[in-house]
Amino acid sequence: MDPEMEAKGFHYSRPYNRYNGEREMLFYLPSVKYANYLNELPQLKDMDGRKRVEMGISFDKNYTVEQIKAMLPPGVHPVWYWVDTYSNMKPYIASKMPDGSVVDPFPDWASSVYGFGVHPDRNDVSEKDFLSALEYGVHHNRKYKQEFKRIYDYLRKDKEQPETSDVRLFGVVVTGTAESLKALQGQPYVKAAVMGATVDR
Repeated sequence: MDPEMEAKGFHYSRPYNRYNGEREMLFYLPSVKYANYLNELPQLKDMDGRKRVEMGISFDKNYTVEQIKAMLPPGVHPVWYWVDTYSNMKPYIASKMPDGSVVDPFPDWASSVYGFGVHPDRNDVSEKDFLSALEYGVHHNRKYKQEFKRIYDYLRKDKEQPETSDVRLFGVVVTGTAESLKALQGQPYVKAAVMGATVDR
């Protein structure tokens, strides 16, 4: 357990990448009530302002790519968008144990959420990128075909196929300098902010 998280009453620990030891991000659904939320934005003030930082931002509600680009401060670069693929919300309901204690829902690890991001050769991304990947997976991926189909059906509802307006975003991974990311502090759309990898300039 992270001693600081334990002192604040967190009932879960921070995940770390088993290959490189870097912190992994956590994501919090906007409609779920969690007992605790990680907000690591205040830690930026104690870092070298030139350090490069990756941070997972969980939103207060869902947004589109264009809305996100418009609301992020200058110097905060969106590189990956977290998509609402949650057809089953049962795991996110607090459950009462036989001894009377209540187990609150846990945030999602970065390795268990779905989304889409920027490409090395271009920065213009949109919800179409996610739908294209989903369409390909439904028709060509044998190993995960059922999971692709579940997401496809969830997004399209009663339509023949999903549209870009059906892709709603619950969060974003941003990068920037420690100094530039400080501008996220106090923004009303930030429900949680969890640091990922950090590197010296």
